[in-house]
Amino acid sequence: MIYIAELDNRILTLIPSSPSLRELAAALSVRTEQPLISDCTEVWPEDGKVFVRKPSLDGKSFSKYELDANTSYVLLLKTSDAADKLLAACQGDLAGSLAGASAGSHAGASDSSLAGITSFPDDMAHEKLLYPLEQPRDEAAVTNVERSASSGTHVRDAELIFAGGRGIMNEESFAALRKLAGLYGASVGASRPMVDQGWATWDEQIGQTGSIVKPKVYVAFGISGAVQHITGIEKSQNIIAVNLKQDSPIFRYANFGAFADDNSIIRNMLNLVDATC
Repeated sequence: MIYIAELDNRILTLIPSSPSLRELAAALSVRTEQPLISDCTEVWPEDGKVFVRKPSLDGKSFSKYELDANTSYVLLLKTSDAADKLLAACQGDLAGSLAGASAGSHAGASDSSLAGITSFPDDMAHEKLLYPLEQPRDEAAVTNVERSASSGTHVRDAELIFAGGRGIMNEESFAALRKLAGLYGASVGASRPMVDQGWATWDEQIGQTGSIVKPKVYVAFGISGAVQHITGIEKSQNIIAVNLKQDSPIFRYANFGAFADDNSIIRNMLNLVDATC
């Protein structure tokens, strides 16, 4: 969902971070001459000011930025509840009913004024945000917008995620992971190498350059645990790691770990599920 919030006499356009919407946000920023801040993991009001937090130093730390009080911004959000928490903090029950979320950790510290909220689905972004604006010269026109072939809940909103990494040997093995996830009702996630190989889509990528997730259970098959990926999963309630390399960094973050061949585990789990069906 995309939100346009009129906050303290300025406009904050809150857009989820995905490949297509990142391109749209950049075009919107140029045409409206509003600064674009990407990879925001949190947005909150405090003492009449608005702040954003985003990863820095390759995901090893986070930086806090104060938004100028007289400037409208386009904000790309890496977490699904960042917009909900901002609106709830600014307008209490009304924002909570619109956004379907309760106030976050910074709620209660705000005296900001939320004058109005407009919201619409992601697939209406071009129609609502770009089409009403004057087209720059020599720009290619958007003739069609197609949805991703991915099915199920987006990883940003999923409670159960089965994710595959470099340890997955081939495309057939990743297809087996995808089948296993379907049987468990899980969303499919991937590290960047899987996306680069073409075995997973950009919407399924998790990490600093993908989505930040916060599922109840995150199962990582063949993911070593580079800091860029850990940035995307550290809010998970439970992390289960399956990896053949015992010294993989992901074991330091996992609640449960299995030192085993992830490809064999995937196929054995498939056989067990098939046997019980």
